Amino acid sequence: MKLFVALTNAVSDAGCCAWDNKRAFNSVRPITAIRTLFRGQMVRAWAGPYQGTKLIDGAAWFPYQTTSFPTPPFPEYSSGHSNFSAAGAEILKRFTHSDRFGGSVTLPAGSSRVEPGAVPARELKLSWSTFSDAADEAGLSRATAASTSSKAIWMRGRQAVSPPGSRVLGRSLALVACVACL
Repeated sequence: MKLFVALTNAVSDAGCCAWDNKRAFNSVRPITAIRTLFRGQMVRAWAGPYQGTKLIDGAAWFPYQTTSFPTPPFPEYSSGHSNFSAAGAEILKRFTHSDRFGGSVTLPAGSSRVEPGAVPARELKLSWSTFSDAADEAGLSRATAASTSSKAIWMRGRQAVSPPGSRVLGRSLALVACVACL
């Protein structure tokens, strides 16, 4: 129970931090920036499901995701995924006194929701030695999907949660101890 209270509080705080940054910086998402800056110019980009990369008008650029999944209608900086993942990793590290994780997942060939039956071409195993590695990859997934720039991921996601992580864990454990006394 102590771990879940600490994780929930840390992720909640991370959300507040991410949304404070989003409101303060009001930064543009890659889809808007690329379509605006490269309108009328030919760019080599993903052309859509089962089409690979082609030269397309920058105004038609779309991130590697299903067309029915919209790019979020709020500022990209700072990355919520980075903040949430880094906060969770920080609590797990502090709670277990180790960054060691050893988790993995195997994605079957053809299991992509964007290009089913084609991607990945063969079974793909993702693994993370540490909680920090898993959090970093979760944050990077947003740049890979092109819904967030790398700046939004690295400038705030990690930096924003490490110092508060120890305070959140301490407050959460104190709260659990107080409730247990009732």
